[in-house]
Amino acid sequence: MLITIAALSRNRVIGDQGQIPWNLPGDMKHFRESTSGGVVVMGRTTFESIGRPLPGRDNWVLSRGNPTLPAGVRLFHSLEEVLAAVPASKPVWIIGGEQIYRLFLPHCQKQSLTFVDADLDGDTLYPEFPDSEWKLDESTPGPAGEEYDYEFRVYTRRQPLS
Repeated sequence: MLITIAALSRNRVIGDQGQIPWNLPGDMKHFRESTSGGVVVMGRTTFESIGRPLPGRDNWVLSRGNPTLPAGVRLFHSLEEVLAAVPASKPVWIIGGEQIYRLFLPHCQKQSLTFVDADLDGDTLYPEFPDSEWKLDESTPGPAGEEYDYEFRVYTRRQPLS
């Protein structure tokens, strides 16, 4: 199953100049726990901003070019290549950036989103998704006392993908 996972502000900002515009330890813990043991799919720019493979996960990078990647990181050149490689045995988490979310969202059955209660400046946005296609299944407040208030939300498609 393909699942997007992202943190976004009220105005859909997910990044600014290659950086996440907040520091939310509870959200990072949620990301680690959710994606652990699965596959993470990201664009080259996101991989470079992280700077290393994420431990405990299969790391897949989608790029038009041929970047030099560390051993164990799998390179793909098209959406179709990634879709053909999706294992039935573990979840595949789409972790960004903006272009990757836009490319994969039509193929995802679920979204795991952290909604940050702030309007922030940024140059990278999460794509809009219509309520007519997605339903909110879960909503849980994030831990108190962090830089911003936030909540974890899980959305599923109203109609299964064919």
